Amino acid sequence: SVVQLRNDINDAKDKVLKRLEKMRKRIKTLPELTEAAVTSSENKELGEIVAQMVKKVGENGHIFVEEGFTFETQTEIIEGMKFGGKVAANFMINNPNRMETKLENIRVLVSNHTLKDIGDFIKPNKGGSIFGDLDATGEKQIVLMAWKFEKKFLNDVADMWRRTGFKIYCIKVPSILTEQLKDIAIYVGAGLCDEHQNMKLTDIALSDLGKVAKLVANAEETILVGGAGKKTEINKRIGEIKEQIKVEKIPEFKPRLEQRIADLASGVGIIKIGHKTQLEQLYVLDKIQDAVLATKEALKDGIVKGGGL
Repeated sequence: SVVQLRNDINDAKDKVLKRLEKMRKRIKTLPELTEAAVTSSENKELGEIVAQMVKKVGENGHIFVEEGFTFETQTEIIEGMKFGGKVAANFMINNPNRMETKLENIRVLVSNHTLKDIGDFIKPNKGGSIFGDLDATGEKQIVLMAWKFEKKFLNDVADMWRRTGFKIYCIKVPSILTEQLKDIAIYVGAGLCDEHQNMKLTDIALSDLGKVAKLVANAEETILVGGAGKKTEINKRIGEIKEQIKVEKIPEFKPRLEQRIADLASGVGIIKIGHKTQLEQLYVLDKIQDAVLATKEALKDGIVKGGGL
């Protein structure tokens, strides 16, 4: 019986997971974290670098592993923002090996409109759009962040990629809260095109766009680094959310507010891999990326010794 077989497998799975829960060892100290990182990277020096970085940014922080331009491997922590946004269409993924979109020094438009048609951006009487204005400055790409992109809009974007070479990257923010979009707008230094305030897509100007130094997005999350928003405005926003937490009477809502603070204030770690040869660098790059993921999971869920068996 296929049904009985499935039930037996599920029952066995649940028993195994319960046993693993009892067997696992929580990771708390830096030496324990280092042990996990060294085991994964198979290199004591690199393992120590990974463990220290993971300890600093925490289990929910993000770490970029990049190619360095010196012989030495270097690390730094910079301000960044992370939230649950995802790439709206697969053709926008420019790193198929990691199934992610990675962009640098790019303008950002933030809106709570449901984006249905590229024609909705065309200015009445005058013609043209924010995309044409940006293209005229020599910039050939932009990121749109919104709640919903309809199929017709994404088809229009794909057609624009093919016909003109101007690339629109769409990031879907999975929230019905305008407040979260305002958080993003403040971080990137953009004006929110708010449909509830009767703001129109045709009225968007270059001055309404924000900018980020680096953006990485996949099917689960989006990380922004080096937003053009003013530090004072970001801190003010964090203060406002903290005040909301104090007066919030519904316990279920407080974790959402705390998550918004974490999204705005999260640090981003960068490990720049030094190298003597290109082949060596590519090998170490892969090992470090694996070690970062393994070490973050160890910090989050603990370890089971002998797991390699």
